[in-house]
Amino acid sequence: MKKLYFLAAGALLLNIQAIAQGIDVEKSVPLFDVNFVESFGIKDIAPVHPTLAMCGQSIVVNLGDGSTPVYIDPATGEKKGEIVIGDAVATGSVASDDMGNMLICNYCEAKTDFTLYKTSSVASAPEVYLKWNNENSLPIGNRLHVQGDINGDAVIVATCDGVGGVTGSKSFIRWDVKNGVPGDAAVCEFTDETMPYWIAGANDAKVVTKSVDKADGYFVGYYQADKFYHVNGDGTKAEQFLEGSGGNYDSNSCDSRPFNGVSYTALMDLSHFPQWGLGGCVYLYNTAVVDAETFSGTIGECKALLHTIEMEDYSEGGTKNGAVTGDVLIAKTDAMMGVYYISTTYLGLGGVMFPAKTSGIDGIGASDNASVEFFNLQGVRVENPGSGLYIRRQGEKVSKVIIR
Repeated sequence: MKKLYFLAAGALLLNIQAIAQGIDVEKSVPLFDVNFVESFGIKDIAPVHPTLAMCGQSIVVNLGDGSTPVYIDPATGEKKGEIVIGDAVATGSVASDDMGNMLICNYCEAKTDFTLYKTSSVASAPEVYLKWNNENSLPIGNRLHVQGDINGDAVIVATCDGVGGVTGSKSFIRWDVKNGVPGDAAVCEFTDETMPYWIAGANDAKVVTKSVDKADGYFVGYYQADKFYHVNGDGTKAEQFLEGSGGNYDSNSCDSRPFNGVSYTALMDLSHFPQWGLGGCVYLYNTAVVDAETFSGTIGECKALLHTIEMEDYSEGGTKNGAVTGDVLIAKTDAMMGVYYISTTYLGLGGVMFPAKTSGIDGIGASDNASVEFFNLQGVRVENPGSGLYIRRQGEKVSKVIIR
């Protein structure tokens, strides 16, 4: 079958069309859903605060209890071993950028030192990437997010936790990375008064950036709000939001990542009471455009929603960890995008794979019924184009394509 490749190149009198491809949702493949407590031989789930990252070609699970992170087979969920930890301290969390580089951090109380280590292989000891004295009055380290390439341009965000019985939080720390060098830490806060504060434990939050461009804003969800917000770049306005599932649920884990020309966001929705038969879900959204039309309604019913993953329950009738937390990760290769999740409520670790769309003609408006014509670069019409570079015209739309 011949394939068309649209070129993003300008030319006089040509209206070059940028074709977003993304994933093929209908061809999604469930990979695994396992009891990670049983698989990892965990004796006490109470101190576990798990996070996920992609390191090279492996998925890493950090339990957040000070134990050495483990890595699993991304296709089966099978534990393969422990990472080489070196001098890194894994009391906080792990996160990964778009290139498979992983960051590891310690949990950091106010007025103490926060250290980020980086590695691109589970077999290589992490190196110090940045150090910062947490001059903020709130702890950080439980929730970390990276967007971009930490060896190039990236954004790193550490969510500030609330302090139980003392104070809430709407704050996070942001580092902008240029040419592999992290800039100074910026203490940021969501100032929209309609957003409540998140607290601690079961009521914590995870702030993620939509892209490396600050103007694209942030996503955040948490129990106190019972909403999943998209907040503008300066944090002053919760521009759009989805309604949550109600007071028995907590949507406090999310990830956002570009893939194959489209921006995607995943959200994990956990129940506090699995013993009542209240199951959990992971929702995947197309967030290429976030507006009142696409990002409104509920987390389970909105135009942006592409796919719903129902999580297995291994809790045997009750929550084993009062934190009601976990993590969700969008991991990608050139041809596939995976959504991975881990939950201390249901004790499950799972993953679903989505293949990339490969047809260059996906994304053309269905309402455009004009016939398609091809011309060579000399402007001569070609009835049956073979392999090569052509000008494609459909009605008023003109673009350059490669046929292979």
